[in-house]
Amino acid sequence: MYGGTHIQSFGLSLFRHCIITVSQSFITILPAPYSEVWFKSGSRATATAISSTANILGSTVGQFIIAAWVKSEYDITRGILYQSILLSVIGCTVVFIPSKPPTPPGFTAAHKRTLSHRQELQTLFTRPKFYLIAFPFGILSGIFNALSFLIFQMCMPYGFTADQCAIAVCLVIIPGLATSLIVSRAADMYLCHKWVLKILAVIMGTGFLAFIWVPPSASIAFLYCISIIISIGVVGSGPIAVEFVAKVVYPLGPEMAIAIM
Repeated sequence: MYGGTHIQSFGLSLFRHCIITVSQSFITILPAPYSEVWFKSGSRATATAISSTANILGSTVGQFIIAAWVKSEYDITRGILYQSILLSVIGCTVVFIPSKPPTPPGFTAAHKRTLSHRQELQTLFTRPKFYLIAFPFGILSGIFNALSFLIFQMCMPYGFTADQCAIAVCLVIIPGLATSLIVSRAADMYLCHKWVLKILAVIMGTGFLAFIWVPPSASIAFLYCISIIISIGVVGSGPIAVEFVAKVVYPLGPEMAIAIM
């Protein structure tokens, strides 16, 4: 990316974005398999929540850091250079992390899978429970991404400012991160993953439905409150949903199901 911006090559910069997009898919599916190998069943949802939170929070913090570094169009190249150096230094630490602990934390981690990836895929597609989870997840992801990306276009014609919409976008993400840590720990302690998902599903549905009346109301408080409700329902349920998928598809690996979803 730095090379593309330094020599002002749009093609090279676009190639960098393609590489990041492909690598991001691997980062998204890593928390569940990592938690399964390193943690026992009573703490896996919490570990998944922390890993997932780090990914989303890192992206959010990175946007603010770049905004602080880049004050004008002439600082873009320097800001990307600093970002590249920072990511490279942090990424080098991955080679020192072992693939698994010396002693498996539980039966699930010790279980050795004998099926090939093709056989796992065929088995996965024959399970009705997978479709009952995958289709709602896909629809929910589409609605949430559309809301977070188009909130400016939906609200600004009704008198909301760009700063107010930007705060709303942050509120769609940050409260859910804190919620995910709390509810994931509660789900691990009381083994109530399914009930937590049901409650959060009602919350997110209520938030999406109420958002219909947010732009015409021109109320900043209404916008912020509904953004927080949506964040709690959607982002807060993410780690628990991932752990629930891992339980549903067992003894298959969770990474295949999560990658498809």
